[in-house]
Amino acid sequence: MFQSDIVRSRVPFYNELSRHEDTEACYEILQAHDFGFVHKVLSFTRRENESITTWLRLYDPSYLLDKYISILKYGKFYLNESEYKSCLENHRARYYRFIGERFWSKGRREFLEHHAEGLQHAGHHLHMPSVYKFAFIALIGILLDVKRVARYLLRINGDLKT
Repeated sequence: MFQSDIVRSRVPFYNELSRHEDTEACYEILQAHDFGFVHKVLSFTRRENESITTWLRLYDPSYLLDKYISILKYGKFYLNESEYKSCLENHRARYYRFIGERFWSKGRREFLEHHAEGLQHAGHHLHMPSVYKFAFIALIGILLDVKRVARYLLRINGDLKT
């Protein structure tokens, strides 16, 4: 819930280029206003209807992109320098490890475009050397997973026979 004077002072209220404009609005408003707590449930979460969030979860089920963007944009305001550096390093590694693991999945181009666009809207870019580094690490992990390689080879062998 937002005070009406805060809502009226922000035109537009939400950054429509953001993937999670409500979260960004909260971070921005909290820079100049205090947080309050209401001791009643005033909202609910939709579970069955398709929404933008449902679509976004296909490309980022743990919201790592949004967390990374939040740290990049607001971390310096809410964290001291050492906390910021530590948080950014840890989350950056988690984020690029996730990108590297998904690099070898179907729909790679759309997946990478989604993440590149999200970072671009936040004024950053997808660091391709990091993507390739973690994709290579993930590939080594895949190749060392004997069961997974065996299943893959058996599946290819079955496809060749038909």
